Amino acid sequence: MPRVVQRRSGLSQFERKALQFLALRDEEKQIKIRKEALQKVLQPQVAKDGDLDDIGGHRALTFREPIEMGGKTYTGLKQERRVSKVFDEEKAEEILKAKGLWEDAIETIEVIDQDKVYALHMDDKITEAEMDLILADKETFAFVTVAA
Repeated sequence: MPRVVQRRSGLSQFERKALQFLALRDEEKQIKIRKEALQKVLQPQVAKDGDLDDIGGHRALTFREPIEMGGKTYTGLKQERRVSKVFDEEKAEEILKAKGLWEDAIETIEVIDQDKVYALHMDDKITEAEMDLILADKETFAFVTVAA
């Protein structure tokens, strides 16, 4: 439900836009909480009462009548079954070693161990000036609110 934000006179254009921004941000948070709560109620109902698609494994629960919303027509809710392939490292290692193919399938990659670099610095093998070059500054900005 949209929230009514009382307009305050004497605000600058920046403050008026900031007021809108804060109100929308709060509304967005509340909508997300409500949407997630509804999904937690609806999803198990679709899983329990929905019609099973034998080919794809999806479950769909159809509305008694279509619902018009945002220029679209919705006829129900569906719990889509999605399957993806995941590379099982342990199983691959087991099979490759059993077949004597382990060395054919692995690759050695050289990486710098940051802890060892710090240790070299502590042992005075890398100077403070060199560490300053190694530890480069990375600047980013976050857009945040300031609360009282």
